[in-house]
Amino acid sequence: MGKGGKGKGNKHYCQLIKDSKAEEELTEIITKNFYQFDIYNINMCMGQYNKLNHPQSAINLYKWLVTNREGTKADIVSHNTAMKAYVDLDDPQSAIDLYKRLGANREGTKADIVSHNTAMKAYVDLGDPQSAIDLYEWLGANRKETKADIVSHNIAKTARTMIQEFMQSIPHPSSIPMPIFFTTTNSTTSAAR
Repeated sequence: MGKGGKGKGNKHYCQLIKDSKAEEELTEIITKNFYQFDIYNINMCMGQYNKLNHPQSAINLYKWLVTNREGTKADIVSHNTAMKAYVDLDDPQSAIDLYKRLGANREGTKADIVSHNTAMKAYVDLGDPQSAIDLYEWLGANRKETKADIVSHNIAKTARTMIQEFMQSIPHPSSIPMPIFFTTTNSTTSAAR
């Protein structure tokens, strides 16, 4: 297998991967040429599976990559592609779990803006827009290595809209009919007795 790292991949394989139009075709390319692939080629395959609407295949390749004890190791592109695949599979919790593992990783691969944005999207998809906004605000709080970008802003805007719509859906207390717990008496009738 290739040595991994931030190579540019073999151009021939890159073109084969890019030109693949079906999951079966891409799987055949991987099967025949896998031991010549470097991390760049593997990440391209994961991305192509996502483009071909087969995120589970991207995740399967990612799972192999992270459990592979020899040779090519996953990098930030691998992790981000897997997070996107989880979101595409309507499994935002797995994307968030992967994001949290990246954040807890003190010595290896660190989350980047793509990781943060994908996590924000996953929080929104999970129905937790406040966590997306909290992450967005954390990105904007004088961070040196990673700053919020236009994608971050748009996701935060969506999250804020979700919260506003939820708040507007809650009826105002004055519009809720109050139960009547007491009865009034006619003051003239009470005084005459």
